[in-house]
Amino acid sequence: MLNRVSIIVSILAIVALAACAGTNKPEVVYNYYPVKKASEVEEKVRQANSLSEEGEYKAASKIYSGLLEEYSSTDGSFQTALITNLCLGYLEQGERRKFKGCAEKLKDVSKDLPYLSRETQMILQLNDSLGGSVKTGDDLRIESRITDGLTEIFKEGR
Repeated sequence: MLNRVSIIVSILAIVALAACAGTNKPEVVYNYYPVKKASEVEEKVRQANSLSEEGEYKAASKIYSGLLEEYSSTDGSFQTALITNLCLGYLEQGERRKFKGCAEKLKDVSKDLPYLSRETQMILQLNDSLGGSVKTGDDLRIESRITDGLTEIFKEGR
């Protein structure tokens, strides 16, 4: 079971890191900051993503946290992407308490988004499966196959 969870986490991390560096540019950065500042933010995200891919989670977390303190998007999508990556880093390090706290923040930050990435859905559902206070049962943005898959994995482990 642990091997399956490790594979799932690895796949999620790769997809989330690619998505964060992709085309979802933080709205506030691009609407209110000069292009040079937006490029600096993109470079910091790329740097944090690279560090995370190399297993340097603490260094990546420091950059993600700094970006969260300094920048935002009006709809929460930028914060959601960064917090999703923070959660994945804590998960890969086995930091259950930090993961759960981060997932709680993720639920709050992403509450107004009409769509959640698969990685964000998986993190929120995993936190729910681990007994977190974030309950995803009524969240229609989380695909049933994610809920069903994690339910099956945790059922087998009991």
